Amino acid sequence: MRGLSLVELMVAMALSLVLLLGVVQIFVANRQSIRIQDGVTVLQENGRYALDQLAYSLRMADFWGASVPGDVVVDTGLGAISGDCTEVPVTRREGVEAVEGASASPISSCLADADYYAGADLDGSGAVDADERPDVLVVRHAQATAVAPADLALAANADRIFLETVPGGRGCIAKGSRLDPGAATKASCKAPSGVTSYVYPYSATLYFVRPCAVKGGITCSASSDGGSPVPTLVRMTLQEDELVEQALVSGVENLQVRFRTEGDTAFVDPGAVSDWGDVEAVEVSLTVRAEARDPTMTGSGPADGYIRRTFRTVVLLRNRAQAR
Repeated sequence: MRGLSLVELMVAMALSLVLLLGVVQIFVANRQSIRIQDGVTVLQENGRYALDQLAYSLRMADFWGASVPGDVVVDTGLGAISGDCTEVPVTRREGVEAVEGASASPISSCLADADYYAGADLDGSGAVDADERPDVLVVRHAQATAVAPADLALAANADRIFLETVPGGRGCIAKGSRLDPGAATKASCKAPSGVTSYVYPYSATLYFVRPCAVKGGITCSASSDGGSPVPTLVRMTLQEDELVEQALVSGVENLQVRFRTEGDTAFVDPGAVSDWGDVEAVEVSLTVRAEARDPTMTGSGPADGYIRRTFRTVVLLRNRAQAR
């Protein structure tokens, strides 16, 4: 009985290394596949969540309690809203409105160019097309839960904006301090004493795409998000008497909205809407990219290794449908 020769031992070791290398390659490939699948799952979850948020907001559009949009007015003594947009004022009575995307902020009065994502070449054409520049969507309505008139006297509600609505009559947008039944100076549009009315918190939200999720300073910059800025769907909401930004979903690269107006069957871009009060339905489209790059990714789009998906939904403005 003899042992292995040196040559036989080396051959055995070489075969073992080949087998081990194959196992390692299979492990790495499986691990990469799992990572990509996890990324796609997160991408789909982000897309669905973003659409759900936008759809819920749009379904609430033009809810003015017991009043109709044409009967809603703004208190002449409301005063300025901190950070308000002159292009789309938060207290305008239109329940839904939008501004088409551009190469710079289309609402520059309240959103700096550095905080507006001007889009990317998503179709690989070599240029950023008009429909690749994110739109700005504005939704206004009263919140669903009424507040007791006595609560308007609370200090926390003094600067908060509310809607007072009279059944079948006028709606009044004003600060709580001027809708308080005991206020010395009342809102110009407040219902007369003795008239039945209901009060709801007022809501105004602007949706847009920002170049980063977390700002590195006052605005987005190259140092944001740890030096790798990620385009993010953001909403700007009215809190008391100022607008406050809140990041919703990271990885959103495009927000496109189109509208169907009364008597029409086709959806049109924001710039083609002549009367926002005639809008009956909104088509929302979001392009979302994965969090991590896939080095094996190929296609006609950007050669940056990101998997992208486009999510769409159509929302009927039910409060307008019911009013008509």
